[in-house]
Amino acid sequence: GEPGEELLLALFRGEARRLEEGRYASFDAVYRPLLESLGVDFEGGRAADWLASMRRQHNEANAKSLHEALASAWARLQTGEAPEGDAAFVLETASAGWARAQLLASHMALEGLGMPPDPAAARQWLEKAAAQDFAPALVQLGRFLTVEGRGAADERQAKACFERALALDDPETWPALGETLAKGM
Repeated sequence: GEPGEELLLALFRGEARRLEEGRYASFDAVYRPLLESLGVDFEGGRAADWLASMRRQHNEANAKSLHEALASAWARLQTGEAPEGDAAFVLETASAGWARAQLLASHMALEGLGMPPDPAAARQWLEKAAAQDFAPALVQLGRFLTVEGRGAADERQAKACFERALALDDPETWPALGETLAKGM
């Protein structure tokens, strides 16, 4: 048969089973073996841009199982019972542009979960998630930018983050916003 034909058929069967079971698998876990067997370069040029786009599309198509997989990985990271791949999974998903994963990557960097503590990286991840109008990230970035946070204080920018989060009216953020308002921020 054609190069990769058996691998492609196995991939489709596995994907169908995985989707029926509601399990998430990263784009790379699903497609990388096939693409490598076809000689695709993951590191540079147009192929890397195409792969980044495909990762985003894959994550969007798998949103529910991705959300559940992120929640499970995060719970294990917080308890210290995470397998080695959990931190890498969160970072890979964050790098693919998933805002919730970027928020979790920020917490990982700030708290040193699965990586050395790095407040600058934490802020970068928060800014990426907030740039997507992800309300929980806007709240966390606002907190990070106040004296409450570990970042360089910027009250004006913090206020803008809180106001934008309020305008988005996401019930997930209401408790944190209420607490923030009660503290007079």
